[in-house]
Amino acid sequence: MAALALAVTSAGPDAAPSADASHASFTRPLVIPRVLTGANITLTAAEASIAVLPGAKTRMWTYNGTFPGPTIRRPTGATTTVRLVNRLPAAAGSLTLHNHGNHSASDFDGQPDAFLAEPGGAAVTYTYTGRESGGNERGAMQ
Repeated sequence: MAALALAVTSAGPDAAPSADASHASFTRPLVIPRVLTGANITLTAAEASIAVLPGAKTRMWTYNGTFPGPTIRRPTGATTTVRLVNRLPAAAGSLTLHNHGNHSASDFDGQPDAFLAEPGGAAVTYTYTGRESGGNERGAMQ
């Protein structure tokens, strides 16, 4: 697996990297999110302690206890329900889901004032049909 590296130099921002610049390599492989493929999915937003780098853990707001959170992958035309449970502290406020990579009914696409999961364990269920304009949704980056 390839890893990106960051080199810091004293050269200006427009300077080309030199051929002899040393690059520090990452010491951990890239974290690949878990892929969820079921028709009925629960995402629980909650705090978790995550080891971003070796050593001390960082307190984060996560989905299902992981960072990055899971990827949902479903066949076109297949209805998917996603239950969002908000177990974050009250200071986090209400949550909604907005997703990328599909067409969604506006009620289920991250509206700031409707279909919100309140803190304290409240849940909201969103439905995604996997269809657009009466047919199966085309595969595309959206």
